[in-house]
Amino acid sequence: MFVNKKAKIILGALAVMGLMVYMQKSNSDELHSNLEKTEATDQQQDEIRQLFKKDISNNSQLAYENFKQDYANNSSRHTLAHVFGEELYVSEGYNGVAVCDDTFEFGCYHGFFSAGLSSGDMNEIYKFDEACKSKWGEKFLPCQHGIGHGILSQGMDLNEALEWCKKITWHPTGGCTSGVFMEYNFPTLTDHSGTAPRKLSGDNYYSPCDKVSVDFVNGCYFELPQWWLSVVNRDFGKMGQLCNDVESGNGRQWCFYGIGNYAAANSNFNISSTITICDSIDVKDGQNWCRESAAWLYLPKANQAENVKALCGKIPECLQRLKLNPYFDEKQN
Repeated sequence: MFVNKKAKIILGALAVMGLMVYMQKSNSDELHSNLEKTEATDQQQDEIRQLFKKDISNNSQLAYENFKQDYANNSSRHTLAHVFGEELYVSEGYNGVAVCDDTFEFGCYHGFFSAGLSSGDMNEIYKFDEACKSKWGEKFLPCQHGIGHGILSQGMDLNEALEWCKKITWHPTGGCTSGVFMEYNFPTLTDHSGTAPRKLSGDNYYSPCDKVSVDFVNGCYFELPQWWLSVVNRDFGKMGQLCNDVESGNGRQWCFYGIGNYAAANSNFNISSTITICDSIDVKDGQNWCRESAAWLYLPKANQAENVKALCGKIPECLQRLKLNPYFDEKQN
């Protein structure tokens, strides 16, 4: 019995790991959960193109660094980063993937891969997959997140886009699939006018997770709370009720993991606020999963050992699972 229980803990942690490594790459100042509609005017888009052309005589990396510095406080920086990514692909081709990073909610990646797939030749994703792994090694999932955005932006339906993710280096959660779900919930690449969330259809808060293929259900429920933040106006108590009513396999657990992920982000990594959000959930296992997921995001940050312990509290498996996190430091924790 002990061996079986231990094996379940390890397998569960490994399943979480693929997703959480992706989320750890997210810049705490650039929260996915804060994506809102912001206008990117034609003049602003032209400015980006001119900036790129001016700096490309030196190198594209310089152009990107200048862009990030000049537009750090611009409310349209995410959508303008799409424009930069498009220009980067036209100039550099596959090699340009080494320039993009997670700044401005991965906007450079979004535009880069969308432009790369605009020819309609979906076989290009194999080359992008190799480029991501070559640049980032085992931390390639944020790069593949951009591929997912690019795939869905080609006009195919959701399940078809997800099946394309399975053709490259694939994780059931995180990476390519997370990009597909984010693009579905926040259509960032349809145009450059903003990232308004999709509208609630009737009272179906679980779409599209109630109709995606079984391989993608857990990943879908993990991403759904990001969309709920807009739909229920950041009411985490309501989100907890919605997760608690999920009936699909492990989808309920992954839904609470998703709340934890966005609880950390929405609190700007304030430990007391994160705990308050998770504890607003009415069911104990939901509180625990929320805290555990949030702890994964705190772990890579400097001097967060005490916060991680506070989040885990007396949850039996929380610290045990965190030991499989690549950022876990036994001496600190």
